Amino acid sequence: MLDEHETRSIQKASQVCMVIWMAMCFSLLPYLIIGMVLPVGNDQPAEGLDLIEKVLSLFAAVCFIATIVVPKKLMASQWIPDKGGDRFATVLKRYRIALIVSLALGEAVGLFGLVLYVMGSEKMVLYVFLSVAGIALLRLRPSEKALVEYVESSKKEVR
Repeated sequence: MLDEHETRSIQKASQVCMVIWMAMCFSLLPYLIIGMVLPVGNDQPAEGLDLIEKVLSLFAAVCFIATIVVPKKLMASQWIPDKGGDRFATVLKRYRIALIVSLALGEAVGLFGLVLYVMGSEKMVLYVFLSVAGIALLRLRPSEKALVEYVESSKKEVR
């Protein structure tokens, strides 16, 4: 069971995480706008574009899968040690770091699409990559309930 201080801290942390999440979601909009403003298709796509498309598609798939795996691994890891014995603050920090890293991986998918489009790929390639990035970010939407569950489960581990 959480005390009043922990509940307030979780609410505050949840609000901060939501602001970070919204900022990352809105950061995909410039990619979309650039895709709409740039001329349709390039007359001369970059040399070796097919290979670059395959490599970046593979990286995008890895990044998308990493948005599923990385948060669990980071939150369960001991990479962020308890400093001064404040386990609660460490748990909140792990959650926030896992969220930020996962959001960055999700946004990287959209950035790969923008790079491909600027190099000469079709607009549809950009839109597919942005859609996958959007799905990854929507999947990562933070919630106070999830944070409470994580904090409570980490309390059980200590016992």
